[in-house]
Amino acid sequence: MALCKYYDLPEEIIRFLDTDKQWCFKNPFSTEIQRVLHQLRSYQADNLFTKGYRINKAEELIMLTLEQILRDISNKKIDTNFIHEDDLQTIIEVEKILLESQDESIKIIDIANQLSIGIRKLQRLFKAYHGTDMTSYRKQVRMEQARQMIMQQNLSITEVCYKTGYTSVSHFSKIFKDHFGTSPSGLLKKTS
Repeated sequence: MALCKYYDLPEEIIRFLDTDKQWCFKNPFSTEIQRVLHQLRSYQADNLFTKGYRINKAEELIMLTLEQILRDISNKKIDTNFIHEDDLQTIIEVEKILLESQDESIKIIDIANQLSIGIRKLQRLFKAYHGTDMTSYRKQVRMEQARQMIMQQNLSITEVCYKTGYTSVSHFSKIFKDHFGTSPSGLLKKTS
């Protein structure tokens, strides 16, 4: 664990890194991580210093991510127990089904049947991993996608509504306003 010794990492992080078990940390990027990712994406130079710059930024991303994991462990935001690899695969499959389906009323029992898993086990695994139920998770992800589309793309509210899987603009706008405290058109005006 040369990385741990080089950076003098805390014991809580070393425990995660120094294991044969696979583990996964899933959390939204902090603003610091988003900043570094933006710097990497927007760096256009191709010269003698490019490789060193990218290596430095990659190390910065690793350290910021490890700091975020440590913060979340300290604040008890994440469970330090490991999820079995097969269960993690199931969760990934569920995420894929939830996010690729355009059917607003997708049923959890149908997902459980498709993956040959009991509905209670599926619900328990998903909630243990995400901290929320499947319906709320899907809504959160779709709303965040909608917010990003409104802020970064030149799309109408109707286009965003349909691209995120909603069939009614008024229903979409109500859910968006409930979620973010502002309407999609209000956000569009702020970003224009």
